[in-house]
Amino acid sequence: VVLSSRRGDGDGKGDGDGDVPAVAASAGGKAAADDAALAAAAASIEPASREAKVFFCRALRDRCRALLRTLPGYAALRHVLDYDVAQMLNEKRYSAVVNTTPQLINHVEHTQYAPHTMNAMIFLTVDLMAAPEQARASDDLGMMRAVFWHANVMANLANCLATWPREVPARDWSSPLFPLAVQRGVFSQHDLATLSVDDIKARVASSGVEEELLGLWYARLAAVVEMAPRVAAMDVRGFAMQNAAFLITHLSCRGHI
Repeated sequence: VVLSSRRGDGDGKGDGDGDVPAVAASAGGKAAADDAALAAAAASIEPASREAKVFFCRALRDRCRALLRTLPGYAALRHVLDYDVAQMLNEKRYSAVVNTTPQLINHVEHTQYAPHTMNAMIFLTVDLMAAPEQARASDDLGMMRAVFWHANVMANLANCLATWPREVPARDWSSPLFPLAVQRGVFSQHDLATLSVDDIKARVASSGVEEELLGLWYARLAAVVEMAPRVAAMDVRGFAMQNAAFLITHLSCRGHI
């Protein structure tokens, strides 16, 4: 959202270059002053002030864009970044829709939108902007995006396995667990609307859905490792192990995040 916020209704269309006077008009010598201004803006935010939060997000957006414009591949890949950010924003809209209208929850549609919340595609595009030109010209770009899409899904599953219990009291059904549970018949829409928090947690615990999600995570890991010999531009196996560490970290924090 930071990378796409702009003046007006905050619909996130476009990248906003030039829409708001930049806190950071350039990087380099102004970096320290820009960061100080950003810190001051953050310190000024009152918890109840939407306007202050919007101002801070715009300021942070401008700072991020200023830094991105210094990367050698920014001009070549800016349109890709805009696309990736738009997908992330669409996921936010999807989550809002299903939480407002839970009857729409389904596993098939969820798997298409929800992983974008983890931002892996954005991270890849920014990494490529900073990479040598030969990396951006590589024939492996499509395969790299495939690897990072698997990572998007894996991160979404890992995060879900750690955080879904705290989402139940808020009746937030946007994680991967609940669409799968509905598809498996663990819950009906009526159940999600009427069961107590403890009853929902108990039913999940006895359903096997968490184990199935973990199985989906391992299937994605296997798919990433299988792609390794065909991607010369990155260390795919090393990347797979980093994703395994991400899963372990989240599982170790279960109940605390």
